Amino acid sequence: MTLKGFSFTRYRQTYNRLSDDVDRSFGNLLLRKEYTAAIHGVLDLIQKHQADDFLGVLLLHRHFPAERDTLFLERPHTPPVEGHETTLVTAPASKGALPAEIVPHRFRVSREGDLQPLEFTTDRVAAAGWKRLESDRRLLKASDSGWPQVNSRVCSALEFTRAKRAWRRRLPYI
Repeated sequence: MTLKGFSFTRYRQTYNRLSDDVDRSFGNLLLRKEYTAAIHGVLDLIQKHQADDFLGVLLLHRHFPAERDTLFLERPHTPPVEGHETTLVTAPASKGALPAEIVPHRFRVSREGDLQPLEFTTDRVAAAGWKRLESDRRLLKASDSGWPQVNSRVCSALEFTRAKRAWRRRLPYI
């Protein structure tokens, strides 16, 4: 994906509006039946469109504020400990130091079904998911797919999963 036309200012504003208190966000989610109903609606929609092998739902949150001209980028990291496997780590990356090949990985979804990238990645599995989603945006358009009306500050987010059919079953705790 090219970042041509990408607004780092809009990205920073959107990202920094996310809650940095995951426990409070989750508590708020559990208190509102319409939020949990919307999440189940999103999961049903993902399954209906046969996207449950690459797309999942997550609770919107942030760990750190986004600084000017940076975005959060997930990359492989192998700790310098013998026997430790490579893992994916998300950290801020400055505009001038971004790799040539990155794709959005986690998104806020507006009520209109528009994707607002929150985190990016260099991971090939997520890149394949992005390619599938890019080729068929009907999944995200409210007028075509019946995208549930979700409080977009709490729980309306998508991510590319790495576990096959990760979101097929309803989450028992919501």
